[in-house]
Amino acid sequence: MSQASIGSSQSSQSQPNSQEIIPIQQKTMDSNASRQVLGERNNGVVSTAVKKPAESTAQPKKIRKKRASPSDDTSIHSLAIDYKKKPYHEDPFSAKISGKRKLLEPIAVDIDQDKDPNEYSEYAMTSFEYFRAREHTQVVQNYMMEQTELSEKMRMILVDWQVEMQESFQLTHESLYLSVLFIDLYLSKKNVKRENMQLLGACAILLASKFYDRMPPYVDDLVFVCDEAYTREEILKFEVELMTVLEFDINLPVSYLCLRRYGKIVGFNMKQLTLARYVLELTLMEYQFARESASKMASAALLWTLLHFNKTWNESLVYHTSYSRDDLLPIVFKLNEMVAKAPKKKLKTIYDKYSHENFFKVTESVKKLSDSRINSIEPEAESMEVSFSQAM
Repeated sequence: MSQASIGSSQSSQSQPNSQEIIPIQQKTMDSNASRQVLGERNNGVVSTAVKKPAESTAQPKKIRKKRASPSDDTSIHSLAIDYKKKPYHEDPFSAKISGKRKLLEPIAVDIDQDKDPNEYSEYAMTSFEYFRAREHTQVVQNYMMEQTELSEKMRMILVDWQVEMQESFQLTHESLYLSVLFIDLYLSKKNVKRENMQLLGACAILLASKFYDRMPPYVDDLVFVCDEAYTREEILKFEVELMTVLEFDINLPVSYLCLRRYGKIVGFNMKQLTLARYVLELTLMEYQFARESASKMASAALLWTLLHFNKTWNESLVYHTSYSRDDLLPIVFKLNEMVAKAPKKKLKTIYDKYSHENFFKVTESVKKLSDSRINSIEPEAESMEVSFSQAM
């Protein structure tokens, strides 16, 4: 990852006070520099000594417990009513499917017939429909115009660093996607200074990993990877603030989960699914996709991958995703341009990640699709297996 400071294009040697994101792999334990993600910050040592108040010999006064007033009860009652009014709390165990989709149900592929108790196939349809309903509960706003010190490039650098942390701490991909969503939601509601961007990123990955991972990173490890630009207390305090801004509602849908389910509809093998995951992960870097819903982004990445294999959208996909081919084409054209530019960009953590043999080196087979292939409705007779092997 590039270590260029966002505040300036000059090197850190010419500007010793400028600060930048420190790649995890290049950090050293004896580093005295107090560099961090996006700006300048003073790391002066602050004394934590606090004077103890003089002990009083007076008898402590008895404190009477205050009884809740009727106004307090009314306030609590009104909050409960507002909570129940939210659409995603009205019978979450009943999947609401539109009439058009119900007509496709008899001809759709049944992907929930797995009897493995670990798969919870009996509840899969209900769970994902519940997730789709929750996509509208916390919506990312077009916040970049409101942020006075941030830019799309700063966000891109921060997300690139998030990918590094996900790999270094061996976190799940769900944690990565959820942490980026936390960042976008926080920036939609709060104005953030550039020197606090890395603090936001560290707390977002910490909170997301607590939700999805068995072993989230230690706070002291986050202090280290931030090159001690923030103290342990500052990270814990900001984590509470992040939770408060998110209204303690962190069970949010992520596109990675949707793509895994949609891949079963078309019978993707691991190589093919990994290619779709590569395309989807690239979208995390792009601010233009931040406001799109998780299910729509997963569907668009899947459609691009199908077109890569000379396949197209079908009725089963419309039933399970709720999106038609025409709904996704505008995003697919943007994905096509994004994939073509990925190898040439300076921030290539995701590209290098999927160039590894652990990810089947899928980047070697990726090529920009022609407009005629994207617009074509009828697929060629070539099978996906043959198409992938030829592309490799």
